[in-house]
Amino acid sequence: MQRPGQRYQGEGGREAAAVTLQSCWRRHHARTAYLRLRRQKWAAGAIAITWLLHAQLARTRKSLQATCRRHLENFCSRAEHLAANWKHIRSSRRSIIHIPSLDPNVEVIYVSPVPLGPEVQQYYSRLLELQGGVNSVDPRVPPSQRFTILTPEALDYFPTHSMCLSTLLKYSPRTLSRIRALIQGKQAYIVGGVLHADDLFVADALGVPILGPEPALARLYSTKSGGRRVFSSAGVAAPPGQSDIYTLQQLYDALSQLITDHPEVCRWLLKMDSEFGGRGTAFCDVSHLPCRDWALREFRHHGPERWSHAWAQEPVLVKVQEELPGLLARHATPVNTTRYPTWDAFLQDFLRQGGVVEAYPPSDSVTCLTVDMLIEPGGEVSMLSCGDQLHGPSPLEAVGSSVPQASVCPAVLHDLCTRVALACCQRRIVGHLTLDLATFLHPRTMEQQVWATDLDLSYSDQLAMTQLLLMMTGGNLDCQAGRLEISLPPRDPPRPALRQRGVIVAKTSRYAVMSSRLRHTNLSMVHYSVFFQMCRAQGVGFDVKEKQGTLFVLHDSSERRSLGMLTIAADLQGALLTFARNLSVIHQEISAPNMQGQTNFKVRC
Repeated sequence: MQRPGQRYQGEGGREAAAVTLQSCWRRHHARTAYLRLRRQKWAAGAIAITWLLHAQLARTRKSLQATCRRHLENFCSRAEHLAANWKHIRSSRRSIIHIPSLDPNVEVIYVSPVPLGPEVQQYYSRLLELQGGVNSVDPRVPPSQRFTILTPEALDYFPTHSMCLSTLLKYSPRTLSRIRALIQGKQAYIVGGVLHADDLFVADALGVPILGPEPALARLYSTKSGGRRVFSSAGVAAPPGQSDIYTLQQLYDALSQLITDHPEVCRWLLKMDSEFGGRGTAFCDVSHLPCRDWALREFRHHGPERWSHAWAQEPVLVKVQEELPGLLARHATPVNTTRYPTWDAFLQDFLRQGGVVEAYPPSDSVTCLTVDMLIEPGGEVSMLSCGDQLHGPSPLEAVGSSVPQASVCPAVLHDLCTRVALACCQRRIVGHLTLDLATFLHPRTMEQQVWATDLDLSYSDQLAMTQLLLMMTGGNLDCQAGRLEISLPPRDPPRPALRQRGVIVAKTSRYAVMSSRLRHTNLSMVHYSVFFQMCRAQGVGFDVKEKQGTLFVLHDSSERRSLGMLTIAADLQGALLTFARNLSVIHQEISAPNMQGQTNFKVRC
């Protein structure tokens, strides 16, 4: 009875077996059909969800594109209104959002990317009080009441995210509401850094124009490659070089040809398109090239005129192409070794972002300059600041400047910068721009050369420091004459006859040395109150009557590892000596023999 199949051996067994087989088959068929249907239903659900998500994404994308188009259209509309009414706005009371300006007609709303502590705010309020009511439209209103500092609340929502200021402001409705209340019924516009798409959102939310170009234009011409295109169209001399390099073969071909074309150039620079402040720069000295001496002999043999022909260059070009990969691998050096410790790390980012290859001036004495320009919405061009750069440990890293510049004839400099600004204006670029230049004596002709090396479409640190300088001295910076003039009251009371003639003010000149990027890790251990007590004890301060001395620019109060400094004196040498003495005093006061800290206080002129 326990053997399988015995139940089907007796009477009616065949029918029972047939029923069992049929039921098993029907169960198997039904189960298979059910599983197939379940899989199909799941697949249909997945396809439906995917399609719904795709459709929703497409609608969202279209909505965002429509929003961006609307923001851009509103930006252009407000820009046209700003251009048409610029002269009236400049001469009337107005509010400027983002960038501090200390014009008596201006109320400033400064949106800070970091929380500012009470010590920092108290310091800037004190500086504004020193200015007093002089040249104020309403002397009863102190300057500190025309200056409002706001911090977006989104900083607390996204503490670990790296966002630009306009993005933080976009997600800060309370801050936007407060700005609306502050500018209600007033002429207002935004001055920011390099414009971002979220700047258009903020401008649209506030209903104010932006003094600047479209974000797409700002991104295009703020790159190193974009700057070279502007210089070329302006007819301004630029370093020999090649732009828009994105592959390793492009780099080898371009640099080989440049080394062959310009054998007198000893150093070549590689600059990433989107970096600034020397962070994305590397250099390579061709003196390490084995064939360099032979290449120079060939160049002298043919002479400069015949050297421009391909047949004269071909043997040297072939040899340089063979030796260049090894030269770069062994001797190419990033300027910022903290960010790029090796050439391979730099090269990876360079090829990802794109960049340019440029010649370093072939001279032992090179002076770099920074010039700040303003292209007004109406098309007028003005030079706001000009200074000779101060360099840190590396000659390719600028940490400050001396104002006014004294390296190039002011008329020549003004003409060159104006041509660049007009070329930008033809590309519908308005607002602030910063132009970097290098000047040197050409080794063959011994004539002064001026090269345009970089272009930034933003409000620079040098311009902000210059505004502070002009506020505290009440002076006027004439960039066309290369002179900073201030008015001083007479030391002795004026005689009645002179008082009747109105001769009670003396005009004199001043020079300033400024830096907004002085770093010292030991500063974080000193509170600002202690820091200022230390400075007073060492005689570091500002003389309000003589309008000379030292002013500091305090950064965020959380880390306190950096600060800015401005020294003003009657001559350039005095300003430089005061600047150097202050750095030495501060370093000695905050350092110990076994705790020197990391610093860039070693500034070179």
